[in-house]
Amino acid sequence: MKNPIRIFDRSFSGSIWKQLLWLLFFLLIAFLFWLGLSYLFLGSNVYIEASFDGGKKLVNSLNKEMNNRFWGIISHLFDPGNLHMADSRTRLFALLVAFSGSALLSGLLISTFSNSLERRIDKIKLGEVNYSFKNHYVIIGYNPMIPALLKQLYKKIQKHRNVDIVLLSSQSVPEVKSKLQSQLPKSIEKNLVLLHGGRDSEEELLRIHVQHAVEIFIVGESEEQSFDSMNVKCFKNIAKVINDKHKKSNHKTSKKIPCHVLFESQSTFTFFQTLFPIKEITDSLSLIPYNFYENWAQMVLANNLAQDFSNDIEQNTIRYKPLDFEQIECKSDKYVHFIVAGFTKMGYAFLTETIRLAHFANDKITKITVIDSDASTEKNYFKSRYPLYELIDDIHIEFINGSLELEEIRKNLSKWANEEKALNTIAICYDNPDKSLTAALNLPVDVYDTETQILVRQEISNSILTIFELKGNNKYRNLKPFGMLNYCFNIDGMRDIKAKAVNHFYNGSFNRKDDSREIDWDVDLDKEWQKLALTDQWSSRYNADSFLFKLRGIGLTPNEICNIEKSDLPMLSSENIEIMAKMEHARWNAERILAGFRPPTMNEIDKAKKLTDEEFETYRSELKKVRVHLCIIPYENLREKYKIIDRMLVKTIPLIFKL
Repeated sequence: MKNPIRIFDRSFSGSIWKQLLWLLFFLLIAFLFWLGLSYLFLGSNVYIEASFDGGKKLVNSLNKEMNNRFWGIISHLFDPGNLHMADSRTRLFALLVAFSGSALLSGLLISTFSNSLERRIDKIKLGEVNYSFKNHYVIIGYNPMIPALLKQLYKKIQKHRNVDIVLLSSQSVPEVKSKLQSQLPKSIEKNLVLLHGGRDSEEELLRIHVQHAVEIFIVGESEEQSFDSMNVKCFKNIAKVINDKHKKSNHKTSKKIPCHVLFESQSTFTFFQTLFPIKEITDSLSLIPYNFYENWAQMVLANNLAQDFSNDIEQNTIRYKPLDFEQIECKSDKYVHFIVAGFTKMGYAFLTETIRLAHFANDKITKITVIDSDASTEKNYFKSRYPLYELIDDIHIEFINGSLELEEIRKNLSKWANEEKALNTIAICYDNPDKSLTAALNLPVDVYDTETQILVRQEISNSILTIFELKGNNKYRNLKPFGMLNYCFNIDGMRDIKAKAVNHFYNGSFNRKDDSREIDWDVDLDKEWQKLALTDQWSSRYNADSFLFKLRGIGLTPNEICNIEKSDLPMLSSENIEIMAKMEHARWNAERILAGFRPPTMNEIDKAKKLTDEEFETYRSELKKVRVHLCIIPYENLREKYKIIDRMLVKTIPLIFKL
């Protein structure tokens, strides 16, 4: 049997409406109580007419203006000011009624509203209130990257002051707010709404109205187990919520909501880049997988630039030397040697990014060395993930057991630093920032005496290395920090703008005779982009990442390209176009092999040579189904049709830079 006191407590501690109903119930009980007592002490007939000076008046009356027992009691119960209206014989009774009414209305009613306001304030502080949102930005989860993301979003919405940024986290909202207040300007509080809730709950996703969001960021919670699985579940729940809402309203929009999903594991990240069947789940979301380590590798190796997005100060922009910090043109005898110390998740990301990018005009083999205390095991792990990586013609990878403090490794570092033709870069990728910094400051002297760039993984601050730079310390002039949490989330979309343009031109839409100003870059390119499979979107991104390498391969800089007028686009000579086309094909070969495609065997190549163009395309399609690609061959052996595609892609680089 249920405890009646517990039932009352649950009900009375509920919503304000339940409390008001209880108040009305108590008033009804009080009314019935005094009504009964009035019959007991005042008799059955309170209102007696008597003659006085020829007139009539009421005696034993609770209210001289009323001849109704019920309304008399109610008048005193709700208004103590009616006490003077009671007859002298009933005044004491009226006083008791008025006192009980004051206790109920003044006490319970005011305390009900007061408690309701206090509970509302507590709910606001704890992030448990419900609001209506539309055309807002949604962030799901909280980690140290969030302040930088919030500052970028705030800059983005400053022209639209009524746009909300909704942050849903399972962490304590007061704690999250305290962390944010120390890093964010006070002005952002007007647009920021902090709510408490789990990202695995559809009810919580409905609370933040994901179906009306402009953009969604699923970042997850700090130090959480099953991080990637939880983020995937959240993505699927969002898709389900939006799909269900559209079905109920018979509304379907052609514009997809961009949904950025952060993945901790590179394997999960790669799966979502290439194999995830998003079209089977939703047509309402545009999935954008994001990986902290891959993004840092892209910023350092492709962009050669890292911006502290949580700060507007220019000195917080870090510029890195490219892998080919001396331009490698066709006749150059230089080669790139990239050394990874510590095959952590960051080291893994830097290795794969180098494989995708380091393809140069002189056809020299790029040398990559991985130094790790358990290099043999790590090599097996890498090979299980990319079983065909050794088939990439212009990349050689060596795994060495050891660490930077070992004498044998130090001798190798000195030898590599003194190789005249090598352009060396050392990336120290230990998970422990202090260990990385200690290793970077204690390398062999020969390393510091050369132009070897030393990349040092940090996490929170790069202040120690900045001190060296400000003091003009010549020994450590080539030390550069990377991996800081406040630099990593970039939502300016520049990478995707270039990638969308690559896809546009790849589809054959570009014609040099056309006026490119007739193209609506925001609308037309986006429509084409949304039709692409995820794997093709990432292929376009990786193509765009290689632009600077190609330009350096023909001796040009981005500034020189941007200063060229449109009428001078043909400035790329046929020789330069051929050089860059060859570089592009080498890059594409490596990218396809990392994606799991195998180059054709000699028998498959010989068979393909005998086929007509139409027969070749049929045969190529059949082989692609079993992850074999007939075009993963040297550029010289390609059919002219595919050489034209590579030439067309590199010819458009000047126009893309002018975007």
